[in-house]
Amino acid sequence: MSRVAARPSTLAGRRVGSRRVSGSAALVVAVAAAGVLLWRPPPPEAGPTASLPPHAAEVWPNAQRASINASLPDGTVYYPTLFLDATASIGTAPEPGGAHLRLLYRAPGGQLRELRRLPNVDGPEFAAIAVEKGTIVWAESTIDASGRAHTELWSADLAGDRPARRLTADTGQFLYLGSEYDLAIADGWLHWAAASPDQGTDTELRAVSIDGGPVTVKAQPGDWELSRWPYLISIGSGGPIRLHNVVERRTTQVAAIPDEVVTCSPSWCRLLVVPLQGQPQSVLMRPDGGDRQVVSPDTALPSVVDVAALDRFEVLTEGNADNPEQSSRVLYLYDITRRRTVEIARGVGTVQSRGGFLWWSTGVGKETVWHTLDMRSI
Repeated sequence: MSRVAARPSTLAGRRVGSRRVSGSAALVVAVAAAGVLLWRPPPPEAGPTASLPPHAAEVWPNAQRASINASLPDGTVYYPTLFLDATASIGTAPEPGGAHLRLLYRAPGGQLRELRRLPNVDGPEFAAIAVEKGTIVWAESTIDASGRAHTELWSADLAGDRPARRLTADTGQFLYLGSEYDLAIADGWLHWAAASPDQGTDTELRAVSIDGGPVTVKAQPGDWELSRWPYLISIGSGGPIRLHNVVERRTTQVAAIPDEVVTCSPSWCRLLVVPLQGQPQSVLMRPDGGDRQVVSPDTALPSVVDVAALDRFEVLTEGNADNPEQSSRVLYLYDITRRRTVEIARGVGTVQSRGGFLWWSTGVGKETVWHTLDMRSI
């Protein structure tokens, strides 16, 4: 498969990123990217002896959660991209009339602050977002008249009303999947990955100061994506999955067999085992092959790109996901430390998780409600 920088796409009404995929990564993206799964039959009716997972309200009664109407005062519909607490978030909404797409900060009290707006005629995307110490950074992408994607990195302070500022337009062929690790902030620097400009076999590791300035570029041999900083994960076809620490310059080969579809974080790997007959099965293990766990229930599959939120929770859904906005699924968290599954909600549409928060939708269009769970409070 040739190496290309994939432009973010709009999937099921929610703005998400996408990336080049090859080999074992392809099926993982197909079933997990942006909360869209392979079609699964509806959960079976509980029989008299069926053992159903306990509900979160019983297991975690003190967990912080909230429900937020998606409909804004101007009549548009809001799609959160990153939560800062149970109610505050960064997200997008069209302006009334639809001429522009807005990037908004929705404060804890519900007040709205516009951070950026881009003309809809340019196919805008706010695809990758990160936040640290009151500063938010994001990648914004548009399509020029020749049909080529152009990506810039911008920043804004959440406090005050200082206008957003461009950090750089020198992003290369920016690569993203909709992972919370597509942009990494570390020690005052913003890091991202880009495809080799000559479609070669290297990946560019790019960085810019959080205050802006010249971009540094380092070629990393092989086909990689950012994981939790300072790790990369290989996505090339025809070889073993590897984790590479760019600071320590140390590479680890993941202990998986060729028939297993694997994606990893530095701490956990998700294996999608696809038997010749029967349903795919999700399995977790350490990168060295240890602590292998079959994730239950076996009628559910991972619903987000990133593996093991907070190194503890796998986000699962079951049900028909042909149209995630139709609110027809059951949402679970698999607790790795306790090896148990907990039901979060039913009648669920879109599902996302990053930064220690889980959120999901119920309802459709202007009747949509976003529900949040702060997994850090569990």
